[in-house]
Amino acid sequence: MSDDIIIAIIGALAAVTAALIAQGRALGRIRRDTSDVKWQVQNTHTTNLREDHDAMAANVDRVLKGQQALTRRFDKFATAAHEDSVRVNQRVTDLDDRLTDHIDQAGTA
Repeated sequence: MSDDIIIAIIGALAAVTAALIAQGRALGRIRRDTSDVKWQVQNTHTTNLREDHDAMAANVDRVLKGQQALTRRFDKFATAAHEDSVRVNQRVTDLDDRLTDHIDQAGTA
């Protein structure tokens, strides 16, 4: 073989070797990153992340329904309390008027 061909082959082998080394390093980083992701997702759980999420979503829905029921009960209570307040205020006004009438009548008698 001529020197030019040998130099070209050596250069090509050096380029291929450098590419393989770089790819090996990249694969090592990917392996570490994948391992980290697997640990974060899998960890020591007995269920997978999707099942955990679905269960949590169901619990949130249940809590929201309970909150809505409590809101409806509170609204009924607030309405009843307001109606009672109106009746009490009217009763106080009526009693005040009667008392004023009695005082006025006692003063003229």
